[in-house]
Amino acid sequence: MKRVVAVAAGCAVALAAACSGSSSPSTSSASTPTSATAPPAAATPPPPDPNLDATTHARLHVVALDQAVANVDVFMDGAVANNGGQAQVNVPTGYVTAYLYVAPGTHRVGVASTGTALTQAAQAPVDVPVAAGHRYLVAFPAPVTGGGAKPLVIDETEATAQVGATPTDPVTITVNGLAGTTGLDYKWAGKVINAGIKFGGFGAGIVPAGDAHLTVTAKGATDTTLLDEDNFALPGNSVFGIFGTDATSSSGWEVLDSAPTTEQNLVEFLTAFDAKNLLPGSGYPGGSFPSFTTVLAAIKTAGMTDLYTGGPTLLFLPPTDRAFADLPQPDRDRLLADPAALAAMLRSHTIAAYVPRGSLATTPGGSFDRSFTNLNGETIKIGGDYAINGVNRPGCRARSDSTEGWGHASTEEVSGRAA
Repeated sequence: MKRVVAVAAGCAVALAAACSGSSSPSTSSASTPTSATAPPAAATPPPPDPNLDATTHARLHVVALDQAVANVDVFMDGAVANNGGQAQVNVPTGYVTAYLYVAPGTHRVGVASTGTALTQAAQAPVDVPVAAGHRYLVAFPAPVTGGGAKPLVIDETEATAQVGATPTDPVTITVNGLAGTTGLDYKWAGKVINAGIKFGGFGAGIVPAGDAHLTVTAKGATDTTLLDEDNFALPGNSVFGIFGTDATSSSGWEVLDSAPTTEQNLVEFLTAFDAKNLLPGSGYPGGSFPSFTTVLAAIKTAGMTDLYTGGPTLLFLPPTDRAFADLPQPDRDRLLADPAALAAMLRSHTIAAYVPRGSLATTPGGSFDRSFTNLNGETIKIGGDYAINGVNRPGCRARSDSTEGWGHASTEEVSGRAA
């Protein structure tokens, strides 16, 4: 199963300018794809990388929960890990890294303070046996008085299967890294999803798609409400919530979110944003989530469905319905009626590379600062606050380092092929 990273930008922009070398959007830029001239020759996507095939490899991501350490380096089998062309160094504690693709077998995983050797790590590395087709989380807890805090290894694929989840179910996996608790209770829309999650353990459960109220309570001598908020679950997405590090201190705990992950292909993932696919009465909180019906129709009209469901590893920057709506209607109508222009537009938003969470920045968790070449051979520079080629796009709310800001409008990775 090849992987496609979808970064969905809820931006009102001129489509051609969004990913071209233009420094600002303009009417002429927006109408360029609709011209009668032939679109630029598409760069040939590379062949699929067998090392990024989730059917033959396992995927593994890591989080360090020790607040006493500012940053860590992630080690895999004795060497600093590399993901999407980026060394996994200076990783903030509490940051859930992107998935590393590893061959089936047993791998030694560790974290150490940035710039130090693994032999100097406060916690010994852990040997993790992995199976092809499975996803794993390795969480290194903060040290607690009296010891007893061991790295937690979660087979996400097995945990999802054990709760009976289908590929379209939203799944939450909650980790209790809070010393001093007797358990965590997790409720979604008033329903108990997990109760009494012990320190050093986790719970998994299926939640209904759509928006609902979420509460998480730490149980102990005095119960503490950790979360009491409106939240949202997207069909087919799996999300981690990790709670650490000391529930006995009013300032000693924090909530650490991973980016959502789905086994859906890109077309299925973007289709899930359509409100009609949610439970009756559900919606996007505050109307802040994007929809992608127009770009999905464009993919079909351009004859590019195979590229986004089974092609090589890609980074796709899909225009939202709002982006299309902000084009002048004559330009939009011409564009949507022209398969060749749509194909050129889609290629301009597509990068043939594996760029997982954190790899849009020069260090994981940092500001976006990477340049790429799209399938039209043009340069795309993705900067801080989702600036494209130096221009901040109105309405963009994307960040690489947390689900806050880009909400569920993007995902850590999407399968590029139907399972």
